[in-house]
Amino acid sequence: MAGIDFTKPPDESKIYPATHHFKAICDAAAINERDLVAASEGFDVRAPLARGNTSSGGKYVTYEISVHFTSRVEHHRFHEGLKSVVGVKILL
Repeated sequence: MAGIDFTKPPDESKIYPATHHFKAICDAAAINERDLVAASEGFDVRAPLARGNTSSGGKYVTYEISVHFTSRVEHHRFHEGLKSVVGVKILL
């Protein structure tokens, strides 16, 4: 029975190009929305950064963005850049 070999990365041509949707959960007191926008510059943004929900206690806020990638390298570069923004706690 043929199956998927999970020991090897998938063939990139089967995954990219693709649009990926991200949600950043951020510390409301530390996040600067302009820093998130700056981190997305130079990428093919398909749905611009949008503020989402604020936690009931007001400590956290979410932001969403959709970006189109042509390669895994580009995807990882974006992910690392957004994750490094001060105030970003979790990136989904």
